[in-house]
Amino acid sequence: MSIVTGLKKTRDLISDPERWTQQASARLKSGKPCDHDHDDAVKWDVYGAVLKSSDLEHTRVRQWPYLHKGFGLCPITFNDTHLHSEVIAGINRAIALAVKDEKEAEAKAAKAEKDKTGKPVTSEAKKPQKFQEEINE
Repeated sequence: MSIVTGLKKTRDLISDPERWTQQASARLKSGKPCDHDHDDAVKWDVYGAVLKSSDLEHTRVRQWPYLHKGFGLCPITFNDTHLHSEVIAGINRAIALAVKDEKEAEAKAAKAEKDKTGKPVTSEAKKPQKFQEEINE
C-alpha cells in the first residue's frame, strides 16, 4: 500500500466526527477506551486510525512523518488538542505532501530510465538489450 493510500484510508476512517475521538486510540459505543482493532470499536483518534487502516507495519511507519509535517507537531498531541475539522485538514496536508513526494519520485525514476538518446526506455526496449547481455555472458 502506498503512503498516499494509507493516509487516505486513515482520513476516511475518521472523516465523520462521530467516528473520531480524543484521549484514546479507540472507543467502544459506550465511550469506554479500547484497542484500535477491537471488534466493537466505533471511534478512533488519528493514531488508532493509522493502525486500523494500515495492515502493514512499514506503511504505518511511513505515514507518521507526513502526519507530523501535516499537523506541525506530534499527531497524537494535535489530535487531542484540536477540533475534528483541524485534524482532517492536517491529514489532507499530509496527503498533499505525500502526493508531491510520490510524483517527484516517479519523475526521478523516469529520468533515470532514459537511454542515451534522451528517449524513455520502455519495457519492450529493455528486452532486446537484456537478451543481448545474456547472450554475451
